[in-house]
Amino acid sequence: MKKSVLIITIATVILSVACNSKGGNYISSKPTKDIDSVSYIIGVLMGKNLRSSFDSSTINLDYIAKGIYDELNSKKPFFEVDEASGMKIQAYLESKSKVKSDAFFAELSKNKNIKKTASGLMYEVIKEGNGPKPTDTSIVKVHYTGTLIGGKVFDSSVERGEPVTFPLNGVIPGWTEGLQLMPVGSKYKFYIPGELAYGPQGMPQAGIGPNETLIFEVELLSIEKEMPKQEAQPQMSNEDLQRMIEEAAKKQGK
Repeated sequence: MKKSVLIITIATVILSVACNSKGGNYISSKPTKDIDSVSYIIGVLMGKNLRSSFDSSTINLDYIAKGIYDELNSKKPFFEVDEASGMKIQAYLESKSKVKSDAFFAELSKNKNIKKTASGLMYEVIKEGNGPKPTDTSIVKVHYTGTLIGGKVFDSSVERGEPVTFPLNGVIPGWTEGLQLMPVGSKYKFYIPGELAYGPQGMPQAGIGPNETLIFEVELLSIEKEMPKQEAQPQMSNEDLQRMIEEAAKKQGK
């Protein structure tokens, strides 16, 4: 089972300890015993993890509570649940994401100011620069803000106050393609379908679900240098990108 699915599955199980048919609202006082405090901390941390992939419209807390109760009390489950069952979670999340994304792009296609490439990338020109355009082996410096369809910001160099420099062939395909359309000095808005972003694995650590559509407002500040073809780097892994995000967030906090 993929690591992201395993994380989601574990988070679901642990969070459900704190859930009953009342959603845990029957507890009104702060914990005083160590075991209760630790249990609450686990619940909050796992809840944050779980919330990155689910919302109230995609899960039923009553059945989460029922599942954990049956398991902890050795009750016979409604149906066989094993490690492979996590793939059903993945398939469910992907289907929910597809429905939402399809509706979003259908509405977006009505806007005459938004262009679409052959790959499915859609973009809007906010400001057109007059500098050179990068290639797929360029190292570029950009400012950007990334949001989900609902408007939630999951990462922003603008908020951190520090632009980011990276090899253009080391990021998600939507960025690699999109930035090559931009002359230096431009600001574009990219609407990137899941297959050009983080695909079916998503990036749960950043709150990005399977095949989730991403929206980026990107300003191309400069082309730092060009790399020879043989120095071209592979696409940055989710782990490396998350580490970059965390390091940038730490710098912001200093």
